[in-house]
Amino acid sequence: DNGATGRTGLHRRAGPDRFEVGYWIHVGHIGRCYAAEVTEALPDVASSVDVIESVGIRHKRRGRRSTTVARKFDFEQVTTGRGVLLAPAHTEAAWEWGTDRQTWWTRRVGG
Repeated sequence: DNGATGRTGLHRRAGPDRFEVGYWIHVGHIGRCYAAEVTEALPDVASSVDVIESVGIRHKRRGRRSTTVARKFDFEQVTTGRGVLLAPAHTEAAWEWGTDRQTWWTRRVGG
């Protein structure tokens, strides 16, 4: 254990107008809502970048907690691809979720 709680970021793997929310939570910190907090905050940041039209999440199919997080914030399931790039040099069957800028802000402000 290196003392890390986890890591997060916005990634441009899916194209110039789309960010992906990325997170890794250390096993000792799972279940403390860190992934949910990141998933709530980072699309706000992404949507503030003029060229970004959508935000997504990709995760391993066996990542049921990540499915729960995506659904909590009303991301739409986009694909159920096989061999989807999850990280550099790492492919695995994955779920992919997304939302566009307009939908995200409409849901965030309750309208």
